[in-house]
Amino acid sequence: MAGMWLIARVIAAQLMTIENAKNFGVLSNVLLILILIFLTVFYKYKLKTVEKSTFLDDLKDSMKSAMKYVIGAIAAIALFYGLLSNDVETIRNSRISTFNAEIQDDANFTKIKAEHPELKDMTKEQLMQTNQENVERYVSLHMQIIGSLLALTFVSFAYSLLAVVIWRGFMLRNSNIPKT
Repeated sequence: MAGMWLIARVIAAQLMTIENAKNFGVLSNVLLILILIFLTVFYKYKLKTVEKSTFLDDLKDSMKSAMKYVIGAIAAIALFYGLLSNDVETIRNSRISTFNAEIQDDANFTKIKAEHPELKDMTKEQLMQTNQENVERYVSLHMQIIGSLLALTFVSFAYSLLAVVIWRGFMLRNSNIPKT
């Protein structure tokens, strides 16, 4: 499934703007995780006839399959942003040049200094250098991978919990499968 995501993301990068393609990548990852979790729970109960399962067993099984996907998705994200795309560099350059253009206007420069008193003694050049350092630090392949790992892990846990609650609360109510 992570390979499917990578192919779809490469196609989206060709057909959409960077921001739209990034949103597509995020939402498609969430959708694939959701589908995988519900399929895991569905097939677990479809094939199950005798053994009883607890809420935590169901949650653990859902998280196990979701985390397998997350590992594959993180590898696909690293491959996409590291080798197949220059999106990180494009976003980085765009943010730096936008800030540099905006700060050249004296009204914007004064506004930034008024909003951030800790910057009151800095010159335009110092602010541009600080912004560039921050952008280079936070808009990087490393931060993309860490942010994706954290977000996909959280989404996997939340949807695993939701799927098990829905399945055990509503779907098993009318079935003959024993639950504990």
